[in-house]
Amino acid sequence: MTHTDEQQGTIDSVNESNAIFRSVVANVQSDQWDLPTVNDDWTVRGVVNHIVGGSNWTTNIANGLGSVWPEGDLIGSADPLQAHQDAHDAMLAAYDDPEAWDRTMQGPMGEMPASLVLTFRTSELLHHAWDVAKATGQSTDIAPEQSQALLDGMSAGFAHFDRNDPGFQQQFMPPQPVADEAPAADRLAAFLGKRVQ
Repeated sequence: MTHTDEQQGTIDSVNESNAIFRSVVANVQSDQWDLPTVNDDWTVRGVVNHIVGGSNWTTNIANGLGSVWPEGDLIGSADPLQAHQDAHDAMLAAYDDPEAWDRTMQGPMGEMPASLVLTFRTSELLHHAWDVAKATGQSTDIAPEQSQALLDGMSAGFAHFDRNDPGFQQQFMPPQPVADEAPAADRLAAFLGKRVQ
């Protein structure tokens, strides 16, 4: 299908974040997949599995198949990076259907259009790339311009919510300490409740 300029802009942003995520995951060594991350009980492989789940979830929403989050090991015996890319490609293919952009889902903060669900993949890919980089000893100075833009946008958006609300904390933990001069990706991670220092 031919996308509108706004739709194509969303797709381009998601693909840009995907390229960043892929570049970090591609540097994970074979003995690093089971390393712990700042995300509760997730390992490095678990973070990638979460991203695969998010892509599958978004695909289901776009296809009108509901919004139940996929559970379990979604990577299986596949290469984690390839499993991620396959799920990402299937997700974008679902948005080739014009009706996908107009579908909605019921989320923790109310009804959400499928177009916005796809937009959220941009932030998911970017801040989870930080998780993988942090856990595997890579530089966390990831995509400075994109990270700063996302931090600015999320700061403005979160201003409308009470971050101490238990329902909100099911999605995002309270902000964590971080130096003012830290890279934008570190400040974004801290804003999202991740341990940076």
